[in-house]
Amino acid sequence: DLVLRILHCDNGSTPEGMTLKRAATDVVTSVDVATGKVVEKHVPKKRKKAAPSASRVYSRVQKKIEAVSQKKYQSHWGSKTHSTEVYDLVGTILHSDVVQSEERYLTDNPKFALTIAEAACTSLTDNFNTMCRRGYDDCGGWSTIDSSLRTIVEAVKPILST
Repeated sequence: DLVLRILHCDNGSTPEGMTLKRAATDVVTSVDVATGKVVEKHVPKKRKKAAPSASRVYSRVQKKIEAVSQKKYQSHWGSKTHSTEVYDLVGTILHSDVVQSEERYLTDNPKFALTIAEAACTSLTDNFNTMCRRGYDDCGGWSTIDSSLRTIVEAVKPILST
């Protein structure tokens, strides 16, 4: 059925009432400098990033920790990068998805930000024994985690104290 609709659309013989389904697009108009004509271009709309949920954050961190069995972490040097990548993931979740998010969770919904942070840290502590070389942190993931948690706690403190 889909193939027939595409062929009809290409040939210009689309039956009444049938249209070709297309992705959601925005029309961007611009003026061609050489010809002076207005050119319309269809640009796909960007999908809105889904809001993080505590269960998804927990499972993301857990999967990253359990990835220690992958071949790339089995060498001497590879095993040193596993804990760094885990700490970077937790730091990125806290910093990018909570502290610096476009939805402004810290100002609009600080309790939600706290639940996301709690899920990330809980997953890290629950699965900490699975990690190899836990002490390695080459990229400063712990400092990102620390500063993000301090920012989240400062934002949530007035709400929790009332």
